[in-house]
Amino acid sequence: MERPVRALVCDDSPFVCRLVSGYLGASPEVEVVGTASDAERAIELVREVRPDVVTLDLNMKQARGLEILDRLMHESPIPVVIISGEDRNVAAVTQRVFELGAVDFVSKFRRDGAIDPVELRDRIVTKVRAAARVRVVRSLWRNDGSRRPRQVLRRRASDAPRQLPAGGVVVIGASTGGPQALRQLLAASGSGRQAAVLVVQHMTKGVTRELARHLAQHVPWSVKEAESGDPLEEGRVLVAPGGSHLLLDERLRVELRPGTELEPYCPSIDMTMRSVARMCGGRCRGVLLSGMGYDGSAGLAEIRAAGGRTFVQEPSSCVVDSMPRCAIDIGAVTHVEAPATIGRLISRQSGI
Repeated sequence: MERPVRALVCDDSPFVCRLVSGYLGASPEVEVVGTASDAERAIELVREVRPDVVTLDLNMKQARGLEILDRLMHESPIPVVIISGEDRNVAAVTQRVFELGAVDFVSKFRRDGAIDPVELRDRIVTKVRAAARVRVVRSLWRNDGSRRPRQVLRRRASDAPRQLPAGGVVVIGASTGGPQALRQLLAASGSGRQAAVLVVQHMTKGVTRELARHLAQHVPWSVKEAESGDPLEEGRVLVAPGGSHLLLDERLRVELRPGTELEPYCPSIDMTMRSVARMCGGRCRGVLLSGMGYDGSAGLAEIRAAGGRTFVQEPSSCVVDSMPRCAIDIGAVTHVEAPATIGRLISRQSGI
């Protein structure tokens, strides 16, 4: 048998430390190797006991959880699962948590109140076990929002799960000007349909369903708007629904996470790319097409760091070029091409 996942529990409340430790300790696949209620002790224990996973509250003595996460991901990169007890302000920091390098996020609350303790226990145990398989990279972002140097991109590629389609997984992100580029790319990649494709286009709820229908009529792929539980299948394109983030769970099935009005991008390209990079390692490829803003650059960097190829649309062919340029600026890109050329390259590399 494989050894249990070694977990370090960090929360400013000793009661919550005992509660989470009890949840994890009840699983034969998890061993709690320590608890910490303040920032310095948390950092110290990570260095001393070298856990496989850290669970971290957003509010800690001496420093907020974001500050601790920032230090951990820069000094001692390790899989971190945020467990938050905030029911009102958590949406404002969710995007920040993932930008700084957290593997996953667990809230103790739903929109309509507290989560059932048994469901909360199962969710924490499942996410901690899944996080232990992640090989993290130092965060591209500091807690003040600035970017770290390019060398943080280097890490060992994750082991790819065997259940993946023969051609791996392709994640395509786009915003302003994206639909036309998407159609060109997918039309040119038709002969490479051994891959599964996830599309994250910045659009509102309902409009993404129409985008999926439009693409299905004009490209040689099976296309649909993604639903929770959808598996990755060769030759199929799943479009993230507006208003929800698209992630992969440990079974490599779609998990849709509701967004909030406080998040800058929903669906978030970064969140999908990070999730795929962590679950699929070097068996994934990332593409960033025309769009305004910065969404997708950090996710593309994680795919490259995991060993996957990364592509952006040639800026001169974009309706708005800020998303591709941002990814190029941080060194996250291996190929800069027009959409149709990217499609042909993906087709040739479908046997990864």
